[in-house]
Amino acid sequence: MQIPYQPFYMQYPMYDIFDDYSNQMKDYEYLRQFYPKDIGKIQDLVEEECDKLEYDGSVMYDEYPDRIGMLSICSNIKGMMPKHEEKSWLEKVIEVLLYQEFRRRRERRRRYR
Repeated sequence: MQIPYQPFYMQYPMYDIFDDYSNQMKDYEYLRQFYPKDIGKIQDLVEEECDKLEYDGSVMYDEYPDRIGMLSICSNIKGMMPKHEEKSWLEKVIEVLLYQEFRRRRERRRRYR
């Protein structure tokens, strides 16, 4: 009995990996719309700063990023905020959003390398 021809790409059915990530991103973007307005602005600044750090050898992709470097990035983001936005919780929110964004991008990079 002869085995029917099967294209090479069908022999290794990992083609749905990209769809899975696409669905995760759609979900992320949809839920991000529900962020409070202030937090959404901070998230935009965090993503902008992370875009600048998305290159080989970046602190973002270090196996163990150091805390001082992370706090420096947080400080840069806080410096981009309007002066009237300075609140006691602002630094903590920036820090959490930055760490979450690092985690998301590191996971994406690991998945597609």
